Amino acid sequence: MNYYTPKPTSTFNPPPGFDFDGMESRPLRRPPCEHCWIPVSERLPEDYADVLAIADNGQKLLAWREDGRWQSLVNSPELDSVTHWMPLPEPPEVK
Repeated sequence: MNYYTPKPTSTFNPPPGFDFDGMESRPLRRPPCEHCWIPVSERLPEDYADVLAIADNGQKLLAWREDGRWQSLVNSPELDSVTHWMPLPEPPEVK
C-alpha cells in the first residue's frame, strides 16, 4: 500500500537542552492557585487576615483567625467546623 504523507508546513526547533525522553512520565506541575480552597489540615491563614472560610456543612463565612480560633462578625456554630479557607481577592482600584 502506498500512503500519502503530507510534508510538514513548519518545523519544531526545540531550545538547547530540551529533552524529549521521559516527557510523558513527568508529572504536570500546576502553578500555585491564589484563590483556591486550602484545607485547614495543610495550613492556616495568618492571624487577623480576612479570609473566606467554609464549614463541613457547606456554610461560607467571612472569617479570620485570632488566638488560635476562628472568628467572624456573625457568631456561628460553623466556626468550630471550618474545613477549608481561601484568601480574599484584592479590592479593585478606585479611580
